[in-house]
Amino acid sequence: MFLKRLNVQLSLFFSIILIAASILLSGITFLSIFSSIKQKDQEEIRLRALQYWARFQSLGPEGLLVQFQAEELTGSSDAFIVRFADRTNSTLFMRLPQEWESFDFSPLVAPGSEYFFGFSYLESNEKRYALEIFSLILEEGYILQVGNSTETRYSLRLIYFRVFFIVLVFVVPVSFLAGILLASRSLRPIKRLNETVNRILQTGDMSSRIPSGGRNDELENLITSFNQMLERIEKLIGGMKHTLDNIAHDIRTPLTRFRGSAELALEEKDIPSLKEALSEGLIQTEHILTMLNAVLDISAAETGLISLKKENCNLEALLDELIEMYSFIAEEKQVSLKKDIPPGITLFADPGKIRQALANILDNAVKFSPQGSVVVLRVKKDAENTRITISDQGPGIPAEDIPYIWDRLYRSRSAGKVPGLGLGLSIVKAIVSAHQGGVEVESIPGKGTSFSVLLA
Repeated sequence: MFLKRLNVQLSLFFSIILIAASILLSGITFLSIFSSIKQKDQEEIRLRALQYWARFQSLGPEGLLVQFQAEELTGSSDAFIVRFADRTNSTLFMRLPQEWESFDFSPLVAPGSEYFFGFSYLESNEKRYALEIFSLILEEGYILQVGNSTETRYSLRLIYFRVFFIVLVFVVPVSFLAGILLASRSLRPIKRLNETVNRILQTGDMSSRIPSGGRNDELENLITSFNQMLERIEKLIGGMKHTLDNIAHDIRTPLTRFRGSAELALEEKDIPSLKEALSEGLIQTEHILTMLNAVLDISAAETGLISLKKENCNLEALLDELIEMYSFIAEEKQVSLKKDIPPGITLFADPGKIRQALANILDNAVKFSPQGSVVVLRVKKDAENTRITISDQGPGIPAEDIPYIWDRLYRSRSAGKVPGLGLGLSIVKAIVSAHQGGVEVESIPGKGTSFSVLLA
């Protein structure tokens, strides 16, 4: 169970990396130091052999033997093995320090020995180090062999690895415990996130939030994003509940009327009463279908599932169609429709959806305009956007209601008894957002309202 914890696994993982890196680095360092010392030792042996070779070249074998005897008397070369042999590999002189007598020197004196040139090594059953021998063939077949022990290098290697493992035994547990502490501290946001998610699953309370640790790192950014997601989900769930409540409330009225008409028709026997009941039923079902279709259209647009058939469309022609469509309704209310539309402006958009969105705005403008007022459609185009504005001279919208007018089924108090579902502006915003556009509203209570649609 202990090893299954994430902080322990992370600490163990990094401890393994630390051990591997330490072994690799120590190995490279040791090889570099060992190689340098080995090279230095071999240079000393070569230098001593070169001195003997120079003596041999100038004084011959007799002179070299004289130098060996002089060194024996003075003890100046006790640290080196020296062997001098003739062309048959018979030993003429050999100096061997007492502590190295346990080594097997038979390979050096064997006829045809492979030890006659370059470096070679002699082993001992009693010593853990070796003897390093440099062999050189002189003129007339004489053989010179000079060597030294590798005891210094062996001791260095032993001390180096002993210290390394002592340090490793101390460092690894400390680093492991420190890693657990640091990993636990770093993973606190994940722990808080897990606790909050479990609390939400157990209680269903979407108002729960993950407390912030006050740090500015990736995990805290994750916590912030997760809290924002929870807030958005809470708002969506609240909106769904609100929408369902409103739909249930608004559907109940037409269904009640439909049931009342049906019950009344059952009591009546004449055909006209039955037809009237069926007609009322069709009206109420049409009302329900209109509401449900509007809600589905909004949902499709908000979730990006709406299918847009974009094409280049003439904006002036599209608005002229809307003006003509609402001219009869406007005449009945004695409302004038005017336009300020520069010619030649085109949009790359779905003309049907844009017509539906603008029709909802124009429908509201005509419905809420008093007799003798004017509704104006204006179009302005700049380098970035095309702005379509529909202005009326109606009662306006209270400032406290403006943030909510785009919500589904929301009806401002200023709407009064004007019929409507409270879905028109939701459809407008959903369609415009699907076109990557924006909507704006400016309203002065008692003077009128202007809705603007911005499209690229």
